[in-house]
This record gives sequence, structure tokens and C-alpha cells, in this order.
Amino acid sequence: MDCSVVESGRLRPLVCLLGIVALVWTTAGCGDDAGAEGDISADSGQTRILGAKETKQLLRQLPYRYKFRAVAKPEGAEAAVAGRAVGRHRTILNFGIALGHGHYGVPVPRAGTIYSYGYSRGGFIFTDDEFIEGPSGRMVPNPQLHTAAQFDEASHMSVMMTDKLCLAATGEHCPP
Repeated sequence: MDCSVVESGRLRPLVCLLGIVALVWTTAGCGDDAGAEGDISADSGQTRILGAKETKQLLRQLPYRYKFRAVAKPEGAEAAVAGRAVGRHRTILNFGIALGHGHYGVPVPRAGTIYSYGYSRGGFIFTDDEFIEGPSGRMVPNPQLHTAAQFDEASHMSVMMTDKLCLAATGEHCPP
């Protein structure tokens, strides 16, 4: 905003102050309830932080069987979910999800958080054990994925789970 347009020396500071306040309200979303419970439109650019209970309900909509386990939430997260998903090829994918805008994922046994998917607009960090730490300390494909079909399904499961969360949190699919 160019405040030099205002001719009067008295009005210039007031107009600049009002312009700054309006700019802050616009960018901060003051008075906007897009972060509240409810649907997010794809055009809003807002993220709704999912809770643990809602996250479990969303995941159960996918064609996998789940066994959830208790897990401590990482620093800065609002909630956390962890468990095991089983696919149709008897594919087992262990996962952890940190919910909120924290910077730490939920560690998965033998995989840690090295292969985490975090989408800044998604409001979560997803970690799985598609790859685990091998004997040399390098990440290797998880040996519990015995066949190519299981390895492909594990990748697909991970994508489907994260996309389900992105859609619920932002109204948009996750970016690749």
C-alpha cells in the first residue's frame, strides 16, 4: 500500500495504520472459521487439524484392516496415531502419524522417521516401515514384504492413507 497518496500529513499515519490492520486481518484470517470443524473448500488454502479419533475413522474407510496402538505424541504435535495396516495380499505396513504443525514424526520400529511424508498444508507427518534400517545402517526394503505384489501394495497403501488425510485436512489431494 502506497501511503504517499494521502495528501494531508495528519491523515497519512492513520490511513497507513488502517491499511496495515486490514492487511494483517486478511492474511491471518481474523474472524474466519475455516479452521473449525467442518468441510474445507479446495479454494480456501486453509488446513483443518485432524484429531486422533477422526484420523482413525478416516483410515478405516480404506480397504485395509487396522490395529492401532498407543503412542506418545511428538513435540509440537496436537495428537498422534500409530498402528498396523494389513492389505489384501497380507501386506503389513506399520505406520505413525503426527497430527498438527509440529516438525517431528512418530517413529516406527526399525524405520524411525527417516522416510516420512510431511505436507506443510496437510497438518500431519506420516511415517511407515516400507523401508527399514539394514545391517549396514542404510535403509533397505522391509524384508516382511516378501513379494513384488506386497511391495507395490505397501507403496499404494501409504499413498492412499496420506491422500485420505490430505483430502480431509485441506480439501485437496496430496501433492506427489
